[in-house]
Amino acid sequence: MNSLDRLTLAAIRLYQRHISPRKGFCCAHRAAWGGPSCSAFTHDRITEVGLWGALPEVRERFSACKKAAEALRKRREAREKRRKEGNSSACEFAALPCECLPHSLEGCGGGLGGAGAAAAGGCDGCACTPF
Repeated sequence: MNSLDRLTLAAIRLYQRHISPRKGFCCAHRAAWGGPSCSAFTHDRITEVGLWGALPEVRERFSACKKAAEALRKRREAREKRRKEGNSSACEFAALPCECLPHSLEGCGGGLGGAGAAAAGGCDGCACTPF
């Protein structure tokens, strides 16, 4: 491990210990799909393959985190809209595109059905997500 790797890992640990706890929320990727936060993922990858080897995976992870944040925002907006309209029984995924749904929906037992399925491109997943 070179000095740049060690410096980057120290910066991530500083962020995790002193900044992240004060934000009041976790990363969107972790909130949406569980698993390690983006900073923990990045720390692990740099430890395993070094900074330069980790960059492609870290970029991909940050992109996935951005998509998760957008999905969570859309879900929150849809929930607020239903609450204001007094329609709390509508499927929360009706406003989300399929790519925003978690990867493993097998054995879920639920589906969007009707207009919700059409709006989401026919995906299954109502109430089947960890977020």
